Amino acid sequence: MNRLRQLRRRFAVLLPMTVAMLLISTQSAHATDFQNLWAWTKKTYVITHEWDWYNTTGEKQTVRITKAHERTVTAAIDTNVGSTGALKAFIAKLGLEVDLTLRASGSRTDTSSIIITVTIPAKDGKYVYYSGTRRASGRWERWACSSQRCSRVGYKTGHSFTSASNGSIACYKAVNDGLAKLAKREYC
Repeated sequence: MNRLRQLRRRFAVLLPMTVAMLLISTQSAHATDFQNLWAWTKKTYVITHEWDWYNTTGEKQTVRITKAHERTVTAAIDTNVGSTGALKAFIAKLGLEVDLTLRASGSRTDTSSIIITVTIPAKDGKYVYYSGTRRASGRWERWACSSQRCSRVGYKTGHSFTSASNGSIACYKAVNDGLAKLAKREYC
């Protein structure tokens, strides 16, 4: 499905570029048209903090827990080659493309442990408490087309993340998607 989406996107960019080349070739051999496009984008869920508890008492319990730091997610421009436009705009454009509100370049998720108080249900089983985020990455390309050819004149790649989300799951229950699904797969 993603591959088909990428092919459609490239076709949607290449068709106007081809038409532009034909129009330019009738006007002047020196005219150049620039096109910007996303070569690829990706969204993934990341667990940044986790704590789990096995309840074998059959009683409801209230405990103070420390969710240990698992992973750090950062926001940065990884590569900037050639003429691609302002670096500041890259993270904003990536956020629009993947439909997420992303943190600015240089940001990172919390690296310290998180202390909270939770009430663990009476039912016996394993319970997972987590914090996490959604990471987005992508590659932005700039193409120049003249009457002779089209060539890539620059690109940049980078990544960022959304605000932190917290949650809990009971390992004996089904989960649909998102951070809960990742927490169940990794910790149950």
